[in-house]
Amino acid sequence: MADFDKFGKWGAVCREVGVAHTGALCKYARMALLTESGEVPGWTISDRLRKAREMNGLNQAELAAELGISSTSVGNYESGRRTPRRPVLTVWALRCGVPLSWLLEGEGAVLPRVDSNHQPAGNNHDTGLVILAA
Repeated sequence: MADFDKFGKWGAVCREVGVAHTGALCKYARMALLTESGEVPGWTISDRLRKAREMNGLNQAELAAELGISSTSVGNYESGRRTPRRPVLTVWALRCGVPLSWLLEGEGAVLPRVDSNHQPAGNNHDTGLVILAA
């Protein structure tokens, strides 16, 4: 490992992978810490919001227009800077075809598998379902 700097071990970790170290526990240092400990972080509500949108082939502006909120709000929800209220979560789940319980807690999601054209994928023998877990 590279020499420690004023940030200690994590600054060295970030330098090795070629990213700027932004503080004692920046996101790259946290990822390295989790990797070393053997823990795998679960999906957050922000991750699930983004995944639901992306699975439907929508960009942030398109989803925002359909939900009647600003694209800035969508970005804030997906980045974790803000937490959406229940009505927004409900319409997000309905529009994206995911259970509200999956958005909230990451449990029980069954999403249709789609191809690159966002059409149902699979053949007659395939159920075409993907089960997402945190």
